[in-house]
Amino acid sequence: MDEKKKEGKRGSYKKARYIPEEQRRNDILEAARQVFEEKGFHKATIEEIAIRAGIAHGTVYRYYPSKAALATEIIGTHGASGFLESLKENSFLDADPAELLKTVAQKYYGNLDERLPLMRFRIAEAVSHADLGRNYYRLLLHRLCMDLERIVQEYQDKGVFKAGDPFLFGHTFYGIMFGFLYCQELMLGKELTHLDLQTIIPQIVDVFLHGVEVPPVKPPKTKSNLSASRRKGR
Repeated sequence: MDEKKKEGKRGSYKKARYIPEEQRRNDILEAARQVFEEKGFHKATIEEIAIRAGIAHGTVYRYYPSKAALATEIIGTHGASGFLESLKENSFLDADPAELLKTVAQKYYGNLDERLPLMRFRIAEAVSHADLGRNYYRLLLHRLCMDLERIVQEYQDKGVFKAGDPFLFGHTFYGIMFGFLYCQELMLGKELTHLDLQTIIPQIVDVFLHGVEVPPVKPPKTKSNLSASRRKGR
């Protein structure tokens, strides 16, 4: 064979580009996330995910044994406490609880334009698929409520919050935040109510910390009732 032809053949050969395992896994997750958001869990196929990731069908199975395993991983990606990472240190102990909870809510509602499609997938599939629902709670919601529990517990220890189950308190705060997220953002209620986050967040924090009941008005202290209270004390 002519030497030039040999060299030409050798020159045309492209060595497969090495892709680190972690990057490959992330590529598969991103492709799966896109396909799941577009078609839903049940209609999506591993073949479509592989094409979107630019890899062979069998390569997906090297990393994830099933479509359900992929969905479970996506549900756990950017786990429940992702927006609380900046509060992990003890600096919040000296923060005013109202300001801290406003910060938590702002982080919870952050980047909604990017996050809403994934949220819709998570919620829709979690409701219709028991295993995904179970993992949705374990990998996201429970972890989030545990982080909120820790914050409540710290304020209880300081005597700022009243006694009570800190996990339930944290769960309640999350529930109020999610209620607005579900109604105003996922269900597009804001098109009708025109409520914006700058209005919603202070109200969420105020209701959580102080409730909505007006405290009973104590009668003003006068000479007559002061005398009566002294007589009762005798």
